[in-house]
Amino acid sequence: MIGVVYREDWLPKASAVKMFEGLAGEEVHYFASYGEIDEFPRKAELEIIMNTLPMDMAVVKGLKNLKWIMSYSAGVDNYDLEA
Repeated sequence: MIGVVYREDWLPKASAVKMFEGLAGEEVHYFASYGEIDEFPRKAELEIIMNTLPMDMAVVKGLKNLKWIMSYSAGVDNYDLEA
């Protein structure tokens, strides 16, 4: 399952939905914040995060099946790569 964390002024939800529709049968969920991920009942199933916001490592560390985080922007300066 893929989670897309979008920011309306960077990647509007409508654009993200268009980008990911029909993605090889993958289930895609859209979140405007990491708080929404934290409240998502099936968050443990998220395997990929496509990110446009600063990372919330407390939430990310709770995603036990997470295998990959993709930055939509150039650079990962604000990512805690050690975690």
